Amino acid sequence: MKRSPINLRRLALIPKTQNPKAIALFLSAFLNLSKAGVLDQEGLIELMIERLVKLRSLGNRYSCWGYSFPWQTRTIVVPRGTPNLVCTSFVANALLDAYEQRQDPRCPEHGGECGRVHPKRAILDRRQRGSSASLTRSLQPEAKSTMRIFLRPLCCVACIDIRAKRNFLALPSKPPGAQQGSRWQDGSWNYGEAASQQWIDNFHTGYNLCALQSIDRYSETSEFESNIQRGLKFYRTHFFREDGAPRYYHNRTYPIDIHCVAQSIITLLAFQRL
Repeated sequence: MKRSPINLRRLALIPKTQNPKAIALFLSAFLNLSKAGVLDQEGLIELMIERLVKLRSLGNRYSCWGYSFPWQTRTIVVPRGTPNLVCTSFVANALLDAYEQRQDPRCPEHGGECGRVHPKRAILDRRQRGSSASLTRSLQPEAKSTMRIFLRPLCCVACIDIRAKRNFLALPSKPPGAQQGSRWQDGSWNYGEAASQQWIDNFHTGYNLCALQSIDRYSETSEFESNIQRGLKFYRTHFFREDGAPRYYHNRTYPIDIHCVAQSIITLLAFQRL
């Protein structure tokens, strides 16, 4: 389905759904457009907040979100709606953005709750080579995921925790030291620690860099500056062709992917000071 030039989903009777991660990205974009004074439909922000509240994963004590479809990893199939850290992090940060800009009372109820809860429930591996987190087991124990990825979920959880405390709890918070920087001295991150996850790609590297910068910003520290400098050098050196086209992997270009294109714009704008 992902690589077919023809959309086969209708023939396969796959229904259209609303993905909470996508809705969260729309909300963040609309908030940025509104801040810049170029959003001509302010009601879109209200609509996105409303949809995110309704799209929460059912049967959970705390607010959390999962994808609107079952998804196949390299090891298991994760059921539709299973809460996961990445999706929940995108939603929580979008809701916190909305609260900071508009003080919508629904946002701290759901977005801030994520920051207070997830660090207590996250399953972390802290080993000599680095830190990793399970995508799903930390939020739903019955999802027997063995897929562990490095850094970004931990950074997002830490960032949400810092923002939630600053906005709603007025408590100091420090970034967790186990999450420092890239795994390798050249500034790169493997996607994960399993044998099937030993690749280095554009948009996850961009995620990690932006997440580290967010922790530094919200915790008012420069603890990760050296890691950011090293990671950004690797990113600029390996993920762009001479004509400016973003490469998918650090050692090859294809497939040309909109995710890489979009995150490349975000990452380079985020670090224009460097």
